[in-house]
Amino acid sequence: MSALKRGDFLKLYRDILRCHRILQEPMKSMGDQYVKNEWRLHKKVDSKVAKIFYEQWNQYYSYMLIQREQLLDSAMKIMNDTDDGKINQSPILGRELDNDQLKKMNKEQKEQLEKLKVETSTFFNPETGDANVDTLIDINGPTSTTDKKDKSV
Repeated sequence: MSALKRGDFLKLYRDILRCHRILQEPMKSMGDQYVKNEWRLHKKVDSKVAKIFYEQWNQYYSYMLIQREQLLDSAMKIMNDTDDGKINQSPILGRELDNDQLKKMNKEQKEQLEKLKVETSTFFNPETGDANVDTLIDINGPTSTTDKKDKSV
């Protein structure tokens, strides 16, 4: 691989955020924020770390592209197969980390992964993948000026 340039990182960053558009809230917001934080943290690393960082995020991007295509194909199939056009099942996105990946993680990365697991469990039922509607309602705050007035009274 030739030397990575700043433009390569910026393109990958934009591509990942663009891929997150298929995600439902709050997964989209959490994913976007995670990507932004990681990019900020790795802004000034040496070339060896930068190469590993780029390769890992490029793998993630490739995986997201595959899932995006699968999700779009599935949605089109469901739309064509049902009368009402409603998707009745939440798509499963992501994948399990294998043992090699877990072994390579340092203590801080494992702690961050555990925090992410706890955060996402408040939004989703891990068994079904369904969103917790009660949690989702307050995530963006009031939706109208009437709501704002009611909360301040």
